[in-house]
Amino acid sequence: MNPPYAGRAFGSIMSILWYDILAPFLILILFQRVRSYKIIHAAFPEQGIWFPLIKAKKIVTVHDLNPFIDKGSSLIQILWNLYARLVYYISIRFADHIISVSSQTKRELKSILNVSNNRITIVNPGVSGMYKMSPKKENHEPIIGFVGKLTERKRVTFLLATLKALNFLDAKRKWKLFIHCSDGFNMKKFKSLSEVFMLQERIQFNTYVPEEKMSQIYKCFDILIFPSSHEGFGFPILEAQRCGIPVITMVGAKIPEETSCYTLKAQDPEDIARICIQLIQDQDLYEKTSKAGYFHASKFTWDKCAKRIIELYRRLLKNVP
Repeated sequence: MNPPYAGRAFGSIMSILWYDILAPFLILILFQRVRSYKIIHAAFPEQGIWFPLIKAKKIVTVHDLNPFIDKGSSLIQILWNLYARLVYYISIRFADHIISVSSQTKRELKSILNVSNNRITIVNPGVSGMYKMSPKKENHEPIIGFVGKLTERKRVTFLLATLKALNFLDAKRKWKLFIHCSDGFNMKKFKSLSEVFMLQERIQFNTYVPEEKMSQIYKCFDILIFPSSHEGFGFPILEAQRCGIPVITMVGAKIPEETSCYTLKAQDPEDIARICIQLIQDQDLYEKTSKAGYFHASKFTWDKCAKRIIELYRRLLKNVP
């Protein structure tokens, strides 16, 4: 399971057509070939659109309930949310069991879609072993970073406000902002805002790179800023921590506690700026935060994830003739 921005061009019409319409249709065409399987596991709700036609035991993994939470800022996003809600209802309604990637997603499945507790098992994803801690860079201009989509839920305007506050509170340093994101609906809007803030010379944009190079992206950062208001899991937090990078999230953000418990919490962009300055100035605090995050993120492995899923398969197969 890769983070979305590393494996697929979210925000593009072709992405929606292929991953969420055409690919499930091909599954239907191949249906005759999978009839003998005892368990069908949809890795995403979109892949469960044909569950009503499948007699085998069915499992769906739910990563988040964003289609029910995000309002959408464009017509395409609104239409996509409507389609995604329908698909979620179908795949969850006809699934024999549901895997939730976090305790928070489980709570939302119960509260938003009224799914009973005994139909849900929490299986936290793993973090790739390619993310490794490296020595902190010395004598350079500090860099704050962001990884994710440029959507309203990610509150990316906080990044600009933080950079502006850093330039005011710590003018002696030339703080920079590196943004790694999908080239989606809001890229032009965000670049225009950076010009309004007169910060374009301090900001570097990177779009899609292969996942195997993501470790290098994180290692360019001194601090990861993750101002998102809501996450189903929050891969970038753990990936950055595996690289020894301190992470700042927002007070009150709905991010699973198992993911965010070793992040530093900020109240607003000025508070983010103050925490950034403190981390750069206090080497002991930086190292303490870095090590705590690293050891926590190292607990999330794909071996653990696979073992829990296999256990679930065996449980379901007990009742299969």
